[in-house]
Amino acid sequence: MFSKKQEDATAAELRRMLKVCPACGANLNNHSYAIFAVTVASGERKKELLEFFQALKAHDWRKVRQFEDFDPLHNAAEAFALKCVSGSLVLLMVRSPFELYDASNIMDFEVLDGESGKELSALIEADEWRML
Repeated sequence: MFSKKQEDATAAELRRMLKVCPACGANLNNHSYAIFAVTVASGERKKELLEFFQALKAHDWRKVRQFEDFDPLHNAAEAFALKCVSGSLVLLMVRSPFELYDASNIMDFEVLDGESGKELSALIEADEWRML
């Protein structure tokens, strides 16, 4: 899905935004992440964007995984899973701007309970996880 340089840039950006793990409160060493959904965040796509966030809130992971819309000329809403060294999984919702000098930011996050975390983790292939 990403080239090596993009992986590094994504990891660096996640580290910049998070500083510490929301699940364990420690630094992000030995943590990993996977992007598992993305959708265009524009005024013309309000309905789809609302569906995206509703599916995330409901932990409807199969529906969320269907969102693979990207347009380099529009902002994006991205869903990441962060795997903590403690075994917890964190859902990260990130705003990724198309503007070159505008930084991404975390809109929300949730430390998932054991069952929701297992369900999401089961949908992410082993080769999709990247080290932070």
